[in-house]
Amino acid sequence: MSVLVKLNDEEITVEFLIKYLKINDQYEEIMEKMLSERITVHMARDKNISVSDAEVQEYLEQVRRVLGLHRAKDTLEYIESTGFSVDEYGEYIRDDLMRGKMLNIVCSKENIEEYFKLNSPKFDTVELRHILVASEGQARELVAVLQDDPEMFEEMATEHSLAMDTARSGGSLGPITRGMLNEGVEAKIFNASANDILGPFEGADGLTFEIFKVDEKHRAELNAKTTESIATILQNEWIKARLGEHNIEFN
Repeated sequence: MSVLVKLNDEEITVEFLIKYLKINDQYEEIMEKMLSERITVHMARDKNISVSDAEVQEYLEQVRRVLGLHRAKDTLEYIESTGFSVDEYGEYIRDDLMRGKMLNIVCSKENIEEYFKLNSPKFDTVELRHILVASEGQARELVAVLQDDPEMFEEMATEHSLAMDTARSGGSLGPITRGMLNEGVEAKIFNASANDILGPFEGADGLTFEIFKVDEKHRAELNAKTTESIATILQNEWIKARLGEHNIEFN
């Protein structure tokens, strides 16, 4: 029975840690992360992706700088504290570098550009405002006024909205992307034009009602933020597909 840490006279073991993670619904998440990393390394090996000793050494130097390990003795003590031997730690670094190279292939510039070309509407944004009120009747009265004069929206939000976090800024929700709103509401908002008043819609709690105003619409651009989002999507989809190729059972 491996003891991880002692708290006074209590020994906390590996077995207890596993049970703790399971009872707190964290075990599978951690195992899936580890499996995702390991399967990526395996795929890198299958593709004969290599890592040089110089790359491993450079990586280790970066770790030393980040952790402030100025002496060789400090580095050895740090490695020992992880439970790895020096050779095992070197292999861990090599695997991590291989994994990075594999994911760079999956998330290549060409793959990102192709995904954006096929899915650019996913990354459109709208500048949105809302008003949250307690009754449908009040919401309809506000809609009637705002449809005649959309420019009053900020004033109405400040005066009437129950959403205090946004009321102070005239109901501003800032830039909204797909997936951030209720599906039915989202479809109407992304099909609307600038200055359109939409609603009332029943609130998520079923007790309140919401009105929206579209300030501006922005077509997606393949900028740094979009590139990062697409890279994450490509990576997650690729890993999910690779995991699906194997029979994995959690004990």
